[in-house]
Amino acid sequence: MKPLPDWVTVLFDWRMRYGLAWVLAVGIGIARIVNAYQAFGDGGRSDGNSGHTAIDFGGQWLMGRLLATGHGRELFVRPRQWEVAQQAYPEQFESPLQKKHDADSLVDNFMGKTDARWENVAGAWVALIGPSDPLQRAAVAMQAHDEWNPELLAELNHPGKGDGIGGPLYPPVHAFVMLPLALGDHPQSAYFVMHYLQTLFCFLGGFAVSVMSRRRVWWPVAASLLLVYPGCRGAVDLGQNAPMTVAILLCGWAAMSRQRLILGGAIWGLLVYKPVWGLSFGIMLLLMRQWQAALAMAATATALCLATLPIVGVQTWLHWLHTGNEAAELYNLDSNWIPLSRDVLNLPRRLMVDFTEPYRERNRPLFTAACWGLWLLIVEVTLRVLALRGRGKIPFHGPLPAMLALAAWMCTFHFMYYDAMISALGVMILLSDPRPYFRLQVWKSTDARTRVYASSFVLSLVATLLLYECVARPMRWEMTAAPMEFTGARTMHDESTEMSRRMIVGTNDRYPVDTLLLMTLWAWCGVAVCRRPLTNNHRDPATDEIRMNTG
Repeated sequence: MKPLPDWVTVLFDWRMRYGLAWVLAVGIGIARIVNAYQAFGDGGRSDGNSGHTAIDFGGQWLMGRLLATGHGRELFVRPRQWEVAQQAYPEQFESPLQKKHDADSLVDNFMGKTDARWENVAGAWVALIGPSDPLQRAAVAMQAHDEWNPELLAELNHPGKGDGIGGPLYPPVHAFVMLPLALGDHPQSAYFVMHYLQTLFCFLGGFAVSVMSRRRVWWPVAASLLLVYPGCRGAVDLGQNAPMTVAILLCGWAAMSRQRLILGGAIWGLLVYKPVWGLSFGIMLLLMRQWQAALAMAATATALCLATLPIVGVQTWLHWLHTGNEAAELYNLDSNWIPLSRDVLNLPRRLMVDFTEPYRERNRPLFTAACWGLWLLIVEVTLRVLALRGRGKIPFHGPLPAMLALAAWMCTFHFMYYDAMISALGVMILLSDPRPYFRLQVWKSTDARTRVYASSFVLSLVATLLLYECVARPMRWEMTAAPMEFTGARTMHDESTEMSRRMIVGTNDRYPVDTLLLMTLWAWCGVAVCRRPLTNNHRDPATDEIRMNTG
């Protein structure tokens, strides 16, 4: 038998394959950053890009800027937000075609109502600046005194409850997270830096996957998977923080899988900057009976919250709760948030809510019952599978912890399409030992021929998820089904016309295909756990812990 050529030997050497994996990972990371630069390119603006003006990044940055300028106790005071935004978003960079100034548009998109009296104050200031003659200016000042007297300004700058309170949905802790990026009045530069940071968090998450898989999954391979995972594109383009959340979850899980429970729980305590995720995954630790990790997580989160009080005060936290309550109502009615969401609580509303109705009339008790019914179904099935599995601590590998992680992701209270990336924890837990899914299967056909193939429902489902994100979603396909004899035209809330009584399935950000695929993976995990009782599990010699036999 002839020996293989040298180039074939070199190509199949593990060091060569590992190097090529790094080339692929770095290439995807660079492509992700380049795409983020181009996503909001605007030739009409003098600064060439409008991504930093959107609420997704601008809202986060403005919280950090308020803290940096000494307004930590006014993070949710609308007048102060408007004042700081005016300084950070100068009009000279704006496009001449835009209808609203950047600062006005950013603050208007926050939760909360702006006090209309500010318009009178602004008009009085403009009138005061206008006259060049000192006598005319003095006359205008006397006329406008009632509109900007010290008492009124004090009330507008430091309002109580109601009008004037609002802002982004992030807690005060998040202002400290954004502080390093908000030390100067340069939100666009900070926005570009955010692209690099979120991409690097994907590599950090990939390293954590490699650790928790005991190097069965290479670091660059895991990083590449995270970079092309659903939600990563939207998070990096918008300057959102889903990759950072995923990195925190994966690093904490890697520590816990190595039996460093207190360290892992403390890392998960950093999720206090996104409390809804911290609550969901904290409950997951309780269900796994990992008491040390759960206690460390709660202690870390509490300590971080208490550390903010000397700077932001208690009232700021109460303002945040007020803002969150208002947003919770909006999630159930808004024609933009419902389609862009990915949580199961809003899945039925996509089919049931009629967005042509007046805003406050869109909700129905039946809609609420359907949404919470689906949520309770997922919770009940997950708890039932957990009960069938038996007592004892749950391992950190296999279908059962993956099912819990996916259930925690699905049942989190309201999140957007870019947060689909946070479901990567459940997928990576399942793939941290990829050997069961790459086993060769032997199949004999009717003509007695034997065929050997590698097939796995898990790998097929994950591959479909990635292909959907990387191929179908950029294509933005839409498929429509409509019975013509029942189809008519209706006028939408934005005065556009749409054909009614039709079903549309598409691949852009407004369709939850990724959620449905992940729900399927969650169901598979439940079936796998029920088919393999605890007595069929085996002990992992590397960690001396019981691991589930996935077959």
